[in-house]
Amino acid sequence: MTELVAPPDGGWVGGAVRAPSRLDRPAVRSRPGVLTVALLGDCELVVQGLGQMLAPYAARVRIHHPATTRGLAGESVNVSTSPDIILFDCYPSGVHDGVLRAVPAPPAAGGSRVAAYSWATRGELVPAPLQHGYCGYIAKSLPAQQLVEALERIGSRLPVVRVPAQPSGPDLLQVEWSREEAGLTLREADVLDLIAAGQSNAEIAATLHVSINSVKSYVRSSYRKIGATSRSQAVLWGIAQGLGASEH
Repeated sequence: MTELVAPPDGGWVGGAVRAPSRLDRPAVRSRPGVLTVALLGDCELVVQGLGQMLAPYAARVRIHHPATTRGLAGESVNVSTSPDIILFDCYPSGVHDGVLRAVPAPPAAGGSRVAAYSWATRGELVPAPLQHGYCGYIAKSLPAQQLVEALERIGSRLPVVRVPAQPSGPDLLQVEWSREEAGLTLREADVLDLIAAGQSNAEIAATLHVSINSVKSYVRSSYRKIGATSRSQAVLWGIAQGLGASEH
């Protein structure tokens, strides 16, 4: 296992990283208490697996779940706090026609830090995400204790790269960084913005001056487009996109 720590100012020279030294400052959490972590863009099975993996370390880190009182068409969501760290796979798909698609870090509201969380550990793929808005890079193959240690460093605002030692491949991959739009209509985007703000379906209907059935229709179509299967996932997606702060 190789641990690479970027300078505290986030400086990277030519995509290179340096090995940690005794002079690296110890992890000091930017927020008091237990670190909260949200996994964005992965299916619920992966989220539950990560939760079980971190369960023995509940005194140090836990999965962030926005509280909901109803189901998919639910009425109330508590989004008073955002997670300390959002884990997001910067390489969400495989190589197609010799090109690896990479996604820049989504904008995060509420002071959340976004770290890349991926299976891709080839040497030339690891440093790049820190140049595209990510505050750290963590391999999905990382054991629980090492994952917790890496999260605590990220929580202390140290950009950390924690991956198994793996050389670059014989043929360098072509990587394209682009943020794909979800294809939302303006009304669907408005609904997601209000969901991220914690409004119920009834409150959204009153705010947008539409029927409750129209709101439910917009909820279903927008969930389909962003890949959400629950209101809590939609809230996390909205937080990562910086939604929830608009005044209507």
